[in-house]
Amino acid sequence: MVSPELLRRYPFFARMSFEQLTALADLSEERTFAQGDSFFHEGQLLTHLYLVLQGQVALTLKLPVQGNRAVGPALSAHQREVVLAIANAGELCAWSAVVPPYESTLNGQAVTDGRMIELDCVALRTLFDRDPVFGFAFILQIAQVMRDRIRDLHNESLADLLEQA
Repeated sequence: MVSPELLRRYPFFARMSFEQLTALADLSEERTFAQGDSFFHEGQLLTHLYLVLQGQVALTLKLPVQGNRAVGPALSAHQREVVLAIANAGELCAWSAVVPPYESTLNGQAVTDGRMIELDCVALRTLFDRDPVFGFAFILQIAQVMRDRIRDLHNESLADLLEQA
């Protein structure tokens, strides 16, 4: 468990009541990570949402090498991993853990050593069932994270990212 006051420090949790923060804190654990640690992979069933406290986590996507039209198993040998975003201190990653079908759309790997909070989303979804108003407010916050990531992709020029592939 982490402190509700620790969660309150971050903008994502700023509008939540003390009772909501306490419920979230009960579902959370703080952990350290080392550069190179992997947290989730494309297509993996996610059980945790992560809040980066210190350090950086690269959010990557595997894309076919430019000009490669292979499909199926042959594709894996002809892929390149592209960094779509970096989650810094105060930012969330693995938001797909609260959005059905709860499968990761990206890969997450530590760029630096750091610390994060892991929020148990299996238990969180049960909490949403008991308190749908809270669930709705939480999902609205997740939608804003998604919106910001898409906006950031546009600002970085998606064409430039695809050229890396």
